[in-house]
Amino acid sequence: MFTLPGGDVTPAREFTSLSLFAVLHFPLFMLPNIITQAERPTLSNINLDLPFGSLVAIVGGTGEGKTSLTLAMLGEVPLVSADASAVIRGTVAYVSQVSWIFNATVRDNILFGSAFEAARYEKGN
Repeated sequence: MFTLPGGDVTPAREFTSLSLFAVLHFPLFMLPNIITQAERPTLSNINLDLPFGSLVAIVGGTGEGKTSLTLAMLGEVPLVSADASAVIRGTVAYVSQVSWIFNATVRDNILFGSAFEAARYEKGN
């Protein structure tokens, strides 16, 4: 942007600009964390008791607390109340809402590192 209106780029100006951007990198990188730490707790008065062995899906609209609830149950979000607790008995499988694929074939993305079994692959499960 500096050169568009006719600014003269010199090594001294480039070095100074790069140094200033390097100084700004960390604060800008930490800004989302600071914002989330300064907001009030997302969830309150949650009481969830699930039968052992049940299959549960947490669904809802954007911003309704699905991720916060899941992360709190997994212990990834600190509990703010002294009498709060999260107890999980058994096995938990967590599938995050961020989708991604390998830079590979469709078959490799379906197999996800497992051995190829032609009959199972054709069957679809």
